[in-house]
Order: sequence, then C-alpha cells, then structure tokens
Amino acid sequence: MTETRGRCALPDAYLGEPSAADVMRTDVLAVEENETVGMACELISRAGYHHLPVIQGGRCVGVVDAETLHAGRLRGELTGQRVRVADLRISAPAEIPPGAPLRLVAERILARRADAMLVRDESDRVVGLITLRDIVRAVASTPRPRPPRQWQEQPAMFTIAPVLPARGGLPTGGSRR
Repeated sequence: MTETRGRCALPDAYLGEPSAADVMRTDVLAVEENETVGMACELISRAGYHHLPVIQGGRCVGVVDAETLHAGRLRGELTGQRVRVADLRISAPAEIPPGAPLRLVAERILARRADAMLVRDESDRVVGLITLRDIVRAVASTPRPRPPRQWQEQPAMFTIAPVLPARGGLPTGGSRR
C-alpha cells in the first residue's frame, strides 16, 4: 500500500514518519545573485543562518552556504575585486515536497551530496529549507507535526535590500555632530 503526501508517493516503509514539513525551517532568508558576497556574509552573520537560497529573476537557482560565502569574501579581499554571489560556484538546489518523510529527505541529501534542501509545495513555491542540522535535531528528538496552515499561509522565502550610507559615511541629508 502507498500513501501520497504532496507530490510524493510513499511506500509503507515511510508511513508514520515525520515529514519535511515537520522539521523544515520556514523563515528562509534569500539573497539576489547580483548581491556582493560581503553583504551576503553580513546577512548570514546577523541573522544566524548558515544557508541562503540564491535568487535570479525571482526564481531560486541554488543554495549557498556560509563557508562558500566566506571563501568568496576572502578572495575579494585578497584580490581587491568585488565578488558577487553569482561569481561563486552554486549548483542547482536539491528539492523535496513538504510531505516527504524525513528518511527520504536524508536519502536525497546524501545522494546529492548536499547539506541543505529546499522544500517546494505543489505550486512550486519555496515553503521551507531543511539542513543536515535540522535532520540531526529531528533524529535526536521527536519533532512535533506542524499543521499545514502554518507554512502554507505565508511566504517562506524573503530577501532584504541592503541600505548603505552614502559615500562619506552618512546617509544623504545627515549631519555630523
């Protein structure tokens, strides 16, 4: 017997397991591909994130991790060149539907040699992100099933537009004291 969760037909072996929706992070901060690596490093540092989906033309084209961003930042500092997120090696994102069982999520992450996976719903919206840390946390404790409404009613992925001071150190119209 099989059950269908989201876009995923499940064999009996997976029934009763926690799903991707139960363990995914739903507050996903994303970065535009034309953003500088320095700004992306600042975003993950301030937000406490380790992975950022990369957006190109409104569509997620990959996920970049903190190590890759920091290596790109260092490269820019050593060469004196401006490094953009698009300049980094970013592969297509691994993806899974929210109803996929946790074991299937882990199998696919291992098969892709990834450390994060996007969760997309039936309408192809990104509704969450799962990392290896999330999987370990779920295995170490029992995740509580999350009601579907919690992640279906609000967009999961957002970007932050950086606001930098004008050249000279102060925003336009500011005064020195």
